[in-house]
Amino acid sequence: MQGSEKKIVYVKFLEAETYRENGRHIFAVLNPFLLAGYRVCLDDTVRQRLAELFGDSVADWPPPARLAMSLPGLEIVASPPPAAERGLYIFDRKDAGLGARSWRQCLRIRFDLFSPFHFSKPVLLPYNVHPMHATRVTGESLHALRNLPRRLRVLFAGDMQGYKRRWIKHPKEKLSRIDVISTVKARLGDRLELAMTAEDLARLLDSTYVRKFVLVDNDGARVPWDRWMDVIARADFFLCPPGIVMPMSHNLIEAMAIGTIPITSYPEWISPRLEHMKNCIVFDNEDDLIEKIHLALEMSEAQKAELRDNAVKYYEQNLRPETFVEKIEVRDDTLLDVLMYSEYNVAKNPKKLNRRSVLMRGEDAVGRWASLAGLWR
Repeated sequence: MQGSEKKIVYVKFLEAETYRENGRHIFAVLNPFLLAGYRVCLDDTVRQRLAELFGDSVADWPPPARLAMSLPGLEIVASPPPAAERGLYIFDRKDAGLGARSWRQCLRIRFDLFSPFHFSKPVLLPYNVHPMHATRVTGESLHALRNLPRRLRVLFAGDMQGYKRRWIKHPKEKLSRIDVISTVKARLGDRLELAMTAEDLARLLDSTYVRKFVLVDNDGARVPWDRWMDVIARADFFLCPPGIVMPMSHNLIEAMAIGTIPITSYPEWISPRLEHMKNCIVFDNEDDLIEKIHLALEMSEAQKAELRDNAVKYYEQNLRPETFVEKIEVRDDTLLDVLMYSEYNVAKNPKKLNRRSVLMRGEDAVGRWASLAGLWR
């Protein structure tokens, strides 16, 4: 069989959860295979379902859904093309007709990251940059962002509204985004620089170098979508507090992609987990947060360069979308579970997360019973 015959994917989704988050899950599944050179065929019922949710005008759809349907090379089809079974079938729940075919490999999309998966070894689909920024982290654009001159030592910009509740309790309770930023404002003193207006931010970005924590006011100096990547690429460090429900937030991935070192409280939510003072800075409680910000502010150029290089290397090896496809290609399972990050699933099951969850063990750790029974080697 020729390699090109294998590089075809047929995708059909039936479950409501896959359509949540404005189509982000759909974008996240399609984009890696297209970037990896696969022929990707999407069942037209997916587009129809999105139209039922968001209206007939694709131009008015939320960006993730709109961008998913306009991905370069995507084919929207009524049925599988000839010889599609020689490739991959991706689903959340098997379609009766499609499931009866003899596919070379089936990928089942699931969202239960907190389950133990004792008898199997699922693949974690890496959380990635927001779909609005996906084209900025490829090719010459990514190279240019990584090479922009850095003007700010530590930066935070982003939404605050709704980021108050502490959902996650394991392995420790996480500070909410409101907790994090309130602590910074209250305790950083003269090492804090507020950008209250767009003019303030422009002045700071045009400066020689600001060795402070720059906090962008989201009301007066909100960073537009089309400038987001350029702004965070001007900082050496970016503070990455948790998202609204789950700790994972696009800004951590975006920072690492362009060589901005993340300061985070959830290193274990990424597989393999991030390492303090190797590819990130990790903080815990309020006191530790302030201590780690001072660590970033006072860090030597040599150490900062090492962390930056390691952050980029980590992204290239583990978070770049094509790395997901590479993990699939080395597995010979006829049915493989693919796990995705989902705010809805986290909100439903926050107490389910524990040390045996596949998210905490890491996707390379075999389930306990499977290991004891010798079911996985």
